[in-house]
Amino acid sequence: MPDQQRDDGMPPRYPGTDVPPAYPQQPHTPAAAPPAYPGDVPAAPSAPPAPPPPSYPGERPPALSAPPPAPPVPPRPPAAPPPTRVFDPARDLALHDGRHVISGIQRGTDSTAITQLLALLPHFVCSLAIVGALTAALFGGASGTVATIAWVLSGALVFHRPTERLMARRLFRLRPPTDQEFSYLAPIWVEIAKRARVDHTVYELWIEESDEINAVAAAGHIVGLTKRSFTELPPGQLAGVLAHELGHHTGGHSWARLMGQWYALPTRVTWAVLREITRAVLLVSRKLFCMGGVFVITVIGFTVIAAVLSMPLIFVPMLLSPYVLAAVDRAAELRADRKAAELGFALTLIEVLRQSDLVEADRRGRTAEKLLSTHPSSETRIRRLQEYVRQAG
Repeated sequence: MPDQQRDDGMPPRYPGTDVPPAYPQQPHTPAAAPPAYPGDVPAAPSAPPAPPPPSYPGERPPALSAPPPAPPVPPRPPAAPPPTRVFDPARDLALHDGRHVISGIQRGTDSTAITQLLALLPHFVCSLAIVGALTAALFGGASGTVATIAWVLSGALVFHRPTERLMARRLFRLRPPTDQEFSYLAPIWVEIAKRARVDHTVYELWIEESDEINAVAAAGHIVGLTKRSFTELPPGQLAGVLAHELGHHTGGHSWARLMGQWYALPTRVTWAVLREITRAVLLVSRKLFCMGGVFVITVIGFTVIAAVLSMPLIFVPMLLSPYVLAAVDRAAELRADRKAAELGFALTLIEVLRQSDLVEADRRGRTAEKLLSTHPSSETRIRRLQEYVRQAG
């Protein structure tokens, strides 16, 4: 039968092939999925989309939906530097209205300084005898005399600037001020020196690393101030303290005291050596025989009594000199306070005495302790300054 073209445009089927023949004994079923090969894992029916593969080094990661960026934090302002202490004379001190005339005499010697030297004169005579005997034994003849004269002249070293600076470092434990410390102290010191009519370059300012409020006038040109005084006292009170120390210098208290101590040193060293020898003899005598201690004490006592009776003008003042020197030191402190008051710093010095430990602790115990105190009590000093303010006002 000839081929016929189908109306749907498909090629004509073979006769009897309108339905594709089924395989023998197989019903007509829709085509099944091809069988899986061994080792194949069947795919999940509804698996989520696989994550993107990891990026290789140097590749930019795909853009993700990130939260909106936080607002920018304003930069933190730099920390303000600590305030620098600047001295303003017009603001911090009542300036002197009169003309500042520098006096030709930069240092005097008041009655307190003279009394100090007189109180130490017996020590000097005894020291001179000790040094003369020692130099004669060591050198003999003219050499011993030259050595003794050299010792007598050595007291002038308290005015020798290099020697003073050495004593300031080694003996008084002071240091030169830093540039910042000096820039703050210099205007205050210049104002004080102008009021006292002295050249401010005559005396040198030094600093002591101490946690006390204190100051010291040493040798011939040294004015020492503690670190705590520099950092805590306001300019007016600081000026009052420095004016007090300048009063010690202009009155001659500092050099007289140091020179007297220097000339009394041989006597004090000799006395200390004799005391140790006596102690050793007493210790040995007690071990040798029971009455040895009594015997040695008796011999030493008679020796001291004989020496005092033979030279009473030397030994009696030496025995009383600690009390005399303490009384002179107390008078020197009151004179230095008066000098500071005359320069216009009475009220500021009173403030320092009321709130600080400028003076050493007041001795309120036994009478002997009060007599040996080198400073009057704070109450005494404040009362004297108040009297001066009332007289000047």
